Amino acid sequence: MAGSIASRARRTRTGIARKQIAYDFKRPGDRMQPYTFCAPTVVTQFVIPVSGRWKFVAWGGGGRTGSAAYIEVTRALTVGQIVTVKVGRGDSAPPTSDSTVTLPDGTVATAGGANGNTAGVASGGDVNLNGTTGTSGTGANGGDGLGTGGGVGGTGDAVSVNGGAGAPANLPYRGGPGGAANGWVGGPGAGIGERSAGAIQAGPGLIIATLLGD
Repeated sequence: MAGSIASRARRTRTGIARKQIAYDFKRPGDRMQPYTFCAPTVVTQFVIPVSGRWKFVAWGGGGRTGSAAYIEVTRALTVGQIVTVKVGRGDSAPPTSDSTVTLPDGTVATAGGANGNTAGVASGGDVNLNGTTGTSGTGANGGDGLGTGGGVGGTGDAVSVNGGAGAPANLPYRGGPGGAANGWVGGPGAGIGERSAGAIQAGPGLIIATLLGD
């Protein structure tokens, strides 16, 4: 993933416990900062720290060459309500999995993880974008991700190896770029360069929660 979202992801923690939320939210400037949940988080109970409209954006784990799905879901939530977030892991090691956001009303939005060359499938969100199937054929570039902010596909080897597919997204969010055939790892939700399959984890899942306002 590129741009400001990537820099935010580097600054945030892996998962957020209830005590951390209560403590961090008291600091000046935290009110409008997004909370980022990264792999290898399994399940996190995110306690809503302030009432308002919350937007959740998620990517599943990327595949060997295919990219994961992307969802957006926005709800008016009140302080103390719990949203359960599960972050998917990229293909290769360990196996890929979905990212899910379970809202207090029982709604489950799923950003499906890719499986090898098979794209992830999105469901349950206000916005649902499926992943891109990894391009087949000798030395082909990976396909670009869907949406207005989809990541570019990774470059293929001129001889025999394919690049990974880019992850989907809508602006202002941007999907991770696909991994190149020389083994560069894909961004969040993106496919990995085929040569690295079995050796390096593909693009991991990612979930971002942002307070939009009252």
